[in-house]
Amino acid sequence: MRSRPLNIDAHNAIILAASPLLMLGPFLLAAGPGIGTLAFFLGAILLGTGLAGAGSARTIALTTQKSLDIAIGVALLGMGIAAAVLDGGAGVSLLLIGFGSALLALSAVTRYTARIG
Repeated sequence: MRSRPLNIDAHNAIILAASPLLMLGPFLLAAGPGIGTLAFFLGAILLGTGLAGAGSARTIALTTQKSLDIAIGVALLGMGIAAAVLDGGAGVSLLLIGFGSALLALSAVTRYTARIG
């Protein structure tokens, strides 16, 4: 069976659906204010890049969107590991590590090319 890369429109749809979970999840899991604020900030940036990349009137370069996706994924992994080490709670750590891993996996299977026409 041959696998095909995910197109950028489906990638943006997944990002738009998942970003609010990143923004609100740490607060619902009673994370500290530092982790909650950073997660909300990264979720807002991710939501903004998803909105900027959606539709035919793209306002963000695809290379910029790919770079931001990878950087945010790595930052979330680091935050999750830091939360686990600093006893931020198992739920918050799993949320951040899982979200970061999922974002990096999504970035790996996405074809960052624009449709012509």
